[in-house]
This record gives sequence, C-alpha cells and structure tokens, in this order.
Amino acid sequence: MTECVNKAILVGHLDADPVVKRTKDDKLLVTFTLVTTETWRNKDGGERHKLQFHKIAIFHETLAKRRSPPRFSMRPRAAVCGPAVSAFWQTGH
Repeated sequence: MTECVNKAILVGHLDADPVVKRTKDDKLLVTFTLVTTETWRNKDGGERHKLQFHKIAIFHETLAKRRSPPRFSMRPRAAVCGPAVSAFWQTGH
C-alpha cells in the first residue's frame, strides 16, 4: 500500500507583521497571513494574477521563538512547510 503524506510547502510574502501571543495554557503562538500569487497569460496575451491568503499559526514553542519579531518584518519573502490543516466554521444566524 502506498503511504500518504500530509505536507504543504508555501512560498509567498507576509501580508502584515506576525502577531505573537500566549494561549490560555501559556504556550507561545505566532500567527500571520502568507500571500501566494499565481500568474498566467490569458488568450489575449494579457497577464493575470490570482492572490491567495493563507492563515498560518505556529504552535511549536521553539520554532515560534525563532520566528518572533523582530526577525520577521512586513512583506519579506517567506516559506512555510508543515501539515495542511483546514478549519471551517459557520456563523450562527
């Protein structure tokens, strides 16, 4: 049987400075938005762009300490590698 791997690699730019805070159980959490861009040419030769905004959360204590500001600054190129986890929710009406 073939083994499956849940791994995503994203390379893009930070949308804003990362936010560093502590969870209720006092663990370090770093969150930021990574923007990726897909570029292509349409049939008329015009260049088209599609932006995607990825919400990233780093819960790993050691990694979060290494990635905390001031090492991050707005709009640098950044790469993120880790498991892909999707979260969906509905608002109550």
